[in-house]
Amino acid sequence: MTNALPEPGTISPATGETLPAVTSTPLDEVSNIVSSARTAQEAWGELSLAERKSRLHNFVQVVLANHHEVLTIMSQETGRTETECLMSEVVGLKDYLEAASRAAAKALAPEKIKLSALDYPGKKAVIEAVPRGVVGIIAPWNFPLSNFWKSLFPALLAGNAVVLKPSEHTPRTGAWLAEQCAKSLPGGLVGLLQGGGDIGVALLNADIDSIVFTGSVRTGKK
Repeated sequence: MTNALPEPGTISPATGETLPAVTSTPLDEVSNIVSSARTAQEAWGELSLAERKSRLHNFVQVVLANHHEVLTIMSQETGRTETECLMSEVVGLKDYLEAASRAAAKALAPEKIKLSALDYPGKKAVIEAVPRGVVGIIAPWNFPLSNFWKSLFPALLAGNAVVLKPSEHTPRTGAWLAEQCAKSLPGGLVGLLQGGGDIGVALLNADIDSIVFTGSVRTGKK
C-alpha cells in the first residue's frame, strides 16, 4: 500500500514543512469576481496611457517596499532560495514596467489609414486601439511572480482589468500579489481566483474577453 501524495501547494519542496492552508475560490464566486473586474475596468479604461503608467509606477513602488515578505513565501512554495527569487522576479521590476510602457505607447498609438482622395475627398481615417475588457491570466508555479508580470503590465497599460489565477502549487505568492494590487490600484481591477483546474475552467467560461495561459501543451490544447 502506497501513501497518497500531498495536495498541491500544501508541502514546501525546500523543507518538507506543511504550509498554511489556502482556501479555493467557490465556483459560484468566479462570475462575481469577473463582474467586479469589469465594473472597475470602465473608469480605468478612460484614463490616458500616461495616467495608467503613473498608477502602475505606484504599484511597483508598493511591491518593492514589501518585497521581503514575498521572498520567504516564494522560497517556501518553489524550493528556490530567497536570493534567486529576488534576482529573477523582483530586481528588474522597474525596468520591466518601462519596457512594457514603451511597447504600449507604440502598440496603442493611433494608426493613420491612407484613403483615396478621389473616393473620399476631404476625409481622414484613423484606427484607435481600445481595451478588450477583462483579461484572465492563468500562470504556472515555476516563476510565480514574473509569469504574471509579462501579462499583467501589458493588460493594465492597455486599459484592461485582470483576473489572476495562480498555480495551485504557489497560491500564497498569488495572494500576496493580489494584496499589493489592492493597496495601489482601484478596487476590483485585479481579481484573484484560487484553486485547481476546475477554477481555471470556470474562468474560461466566465464573462472574460481574453485569456493568457502559460503551461503545458496538453492543457493549452484543452
